Amino acid sequence: MGPYGRKSDTSGIFNTGVSGMKMPPEKFTALLDSLSIETIQPMKLASERIGDLPSGECELKLEYRQAFADGDPIRDPAGKLVFRMKCELVVSCEKTPAFTHETTCIIIASVKDETAFAQSWADLETRALFLDLQIKKTIWPFFREHVHSAMSRLGMPPVVLPWIL
Repeated sequence: MGPYGRKSDTSGIFNTGVSGMKMPPEKFTALLDSLSIETIQPMKLASERIGDLPSGECELKLEYRQAFADGDPIRDPAGKLVFRMKCELVVSCEKTPAFTHETTCIIIASVKDETAFAQSWADLETRALFLDLQIKKTIWPFFREHVHSAMSRLGMPPVVLPWIL
């Protein structure tokens, strides 16, 4: 049981699909080496208390979704990559939603090696791994803090979101 006598059901929502991966694929490493992250900027934070999380026996359900804007990444006027990401979370007690949160942010990265970036980005598996795993791991600490802070400010016992492996 977690704090406040509730357990969280996070089965499947944080599955990276690469649990047995010991070394990242070469193209993925090349992609990471070709980029330099510059900015993570929240653009929208929206939370809503839509119910209660009663103390005692309540099995928490966490529903997490993430999405990128169509056409991402885009290039800004300076030639930097801009990823526009939206993360959403619904916290429910049993099957009744109690809290929702949405964070929309931009991530700006400079390209250190255009050739290596273009070759790695052209590989759809590498691109998916980067967007689904690397960006999520980069944003996750910020998102966790946004959720924790918002729940506290709304008078709710904060839910500590799990680590991503």
